Amino acid sequence: MAINSGNIFNIWWQALRPKTLTLAVTPVLVGNALAYAKQGWLEGIPIFLTLIAAISVQVGTNLYNDAADFERGVDKPDRLGPNRVVATGQLSAKIVYRGAHLAFVLAWLAGSYLMWLGGWFIFFIALFSTLAGYAYTAGPKPISTTPFGELTVFLFFGVAAVVGTVYLQTGTVEQLSIIVGALVGMPAAGVLMVNNYRDSKNDSLAGRRTLAIVAGVTGSKIIFTFLITTPYLLGVFIYFTDQLSSAWLCLILLSFYSAFTIIKSFWQTSVSPAFNVILANTAKHQMYFGLLLSISFVLSRLKLLYL
Repeated sequence: MAINSGNIFNIWWQALRPKTLTLAVTPVLVGNALAYAKQGWLEGIPIFLTLIAAISVQVGTNLYNDAADFERGVDKPDRLGPNRVVATGQLSAKIVYRGAHLAFVLAWLAGSYLMWLGGWFIFFIALFSTLAGYAYTAGPKPISTTPFGELTVFLFFGVAAVVGTVYLQTGTVEQLSIIVGALVGMPAAGVLMVNNYRDSKNDSLAGRRTLAIVAGVTGSKIIFTFLITTPYLLGVFIYFTDQLSSAWLCLILLSFYSAFTIIKSFWQTSVSPAFNVILANTAKHQMYFGLLLSISFVLSRLKLLYL
C-alpha cells in the first residue's frame, strides 16, 4: 500500500503509542530521585542512557504488539481502542516488525554502557526486559493472551525499572527501592487493565484469557481500584518505616483526586471508546503520582521539612 510521505511521521508516531510512553519514563525519574535522596548526588550519563533504554524497550514492545496482534486476528479495523497502523493498512506488519527490532537494538546499544557500569545485575534486568517485550506478544503462548500481563507490567515498568535505576546510581539494592518500584508499577499495571477491560469482548472471541476476562466485570473493577489506591497505603508504610521519609511524602496525596476520578470513571462507564480517555488519564495519573513522589524524595534530602 502506498503511503503519503507527508503522513509517514504521524503514522509512526501513532504506532509508538505516545500517550503511554510515560510508563517507561516515570520509574526512571522516581528511581533517580530516590538515589539522590539516599546519597545526595547523581551521575548524568546513566540517567540519559537509562531513559533511552527504557523508552526503546517500550517502543519495541508496542510495535511488536501492533504487528503480531493483527497477524493473530485480534486487532481489527473496528476495534474500540485507537486504530493500529497494521490493522488499518497504514504500514505492513513486516516493516513494523523491523521497527520493533530496531528499537530493541537501540535499547541494547544504550544499555551496553549501563551493563558495563552495573555488571551482571543490570545485564539480567536488560535481558529479561527484552525477553518480556518479545514474549508479551510473540511465541506460542504470548503473555498478552494470559492473565499475567498486568503482573509483567508491574514487574518491568515498576519494580525492575526502579530497582535497576537506583542500583546504577548507588550500587545497592534495598527494600525501599523495591517498595517504591511497587508504588510506580501498580498504576502502570492499571493502564493495561483499562486496555484489557475495554478489549475483553474481542479478546475473548480471539481465545484470549486476560486478567480482565478471568476476573469478570466486577472483579476487574475491584482489581483496578486496588492497583490505583494501594500505592498510597505503601506511601504510609514508607513514611513510618524508612529513615529517608519526611512530611514531604504527603505530596503524593495531591494526586488522590485524579485517582478518585479515574476509579469512578472505570466503575461508571460502560465498555466503549470512552475507555480510551480513561486509559490516557490513568497513564497521566501514574506520571503525576511519580512526579510528586520524586519531588518528595528530593525535598526530603534537602531537609527543608523533616518530621
